[in-house]
Amino acid sequence: MIAGIGGTFLFSANAERVAAWYARVLGIAIDARPDDGYFGCEFEQREAAGERRLTRCVWAIFQLEPGVEAQPHGVTINYRTDDLDALVARIEGAGVTIARRADYAHGRFAWLDDPEGRHVELWQDTRLAP
Repeated sequence: MIAGIGGTFLFSANAERVAAWYARVLGIAIDARPDDGYFGCEFEQREAAGERRLTRCVWAIFQLEPGVEAQPHGVTINYRTDDLDALVARIEGAGVTIARRADYAHGRFAWLDDPEGRHVELWQDTRLAP
């Protein structure tokens, strides 16, 4: 039901400083949008099997609002799925609660927490290219 990793999201009290470190040390070409609290990039990739659709993996650092603490461990992994509705039905069938769902121009999402409280984000990319 999981087709791949859609993204890895870091949360920081000083996202600009952390983004500069990743750019300087690892050479990541970062799209900096300080007004939005976003510093990240998208890595395009072809799926390994099947239709070999073009997709992307987002890597981003988000600025935490003052007084807001990061989620446990300060990281959220985004898992990409081809059928969010079927995956949500499977999760709920296993007795796990989906905290929230939302649809945006760049995809459909659902969120839940794992047994240790880490946020899990599920994403169906609605912009996949053949």
